[in-house]
Amino acid sequence: QVVKMNHKGAGLVDAHETEQIMLDLINESIRQLDTSPEQQEEFLIELCKRLYTDQGCELLLQLSNNYVQKFLHANDSDLLYRWFNIHGKHNQATALMYSIATSKGDGAGGVGVGGSMRMDITTRIEYLQRAWRSASVANTTSKYDYQVASQIAEAWKMALDGYTHLLNDMEN
Repeated sequence: QVVKMNHKGAGLVDAHETEQIMLDLINESIRQLDTSPEQQEEFLIELCKRLYTDQGCELLLQLSNNYVQKFLHANDSDLLYRWFNIHGKHNQATALMYSIATSKGDGAGGVGVGGSMRMDITTRIEYLQRAWRSASVANTTSKYDYQVASQIAEAWKMALDGYTHLLNDMEN
């Protein structure tokens, strides 16, 4: 706990209040920036890096700045998905998860969007399910039927698991 001074004197502040105070200070600092757009961008990207590397991800996710989106797009697709949902950008969250799930093995596990990490079928299913959940929240009616895609992926996983089991039995 932290001691907080106010007009009534000292009082204890819990972790949630401390985080809210920090968020308020960051947002006020951003509003007070009276510099060139290049310096603002440099400051905000550095702030994102610091919060990202110093385990301040939850605080970073609360910032509703386009630089946060840009930073997460380059660095962490899972956090970008969470950021989209926190800020009510469910259509963007849906599109992100669908594109990762249907990619040729790119983008998962702490890698920025379009990363180079291979993905197994279980991870693809997880991303399709996330896309479906986000689409459901957004009431998205688009050219993709995310629920059907998720069900197809589940069927492929069951087929793969059966095939793997069969191969293991043949080895024994």
